[in-house]
Amino acid sequence: MAFPSISQSSTTRQPGDTGRWWQSLTRGSRLRAIVTTAILLPIGFGWIYPFLWMVSAGFKSTDEIFSGLSLIPADPQPQNFSRAWTDARIGEYFLNTVIVTIGSIAIVLVTVSM
Repeated sequence: MAFPSISQSSTTRQPGDTGRWWQSLTRGSRLRAIVTTAILLPIGFGWIYPFLWMVSAGFKSTDEIFSGLSLIPADPQPQNFSRAWTDARIGEYFLNTVIVTIGSIAIVLVTVSM
């Protein structure tokens, strides 16, 4: 069974070929690429929107968070991050996580090396 060489490939571009990559596609391949893109773009946006909203919510007041789905805060409040670190005791939780992680790594290293 012979495998096609690189020069036999239908998508190989010849030296000096300045055409666009989609010009070498067949009509069916172009349609499939358009449909795939049309399906994946909304899925990708739906996947990334909650992350973007979470980041923007960090800069909003409590009332503004629950007022709508807008990503851009009307009055950005960067002090929310320092409040979260002190009032919500995020610093203590972070230190606790670091201690547990270091302990877990130490236990794994000791048991694996035996």
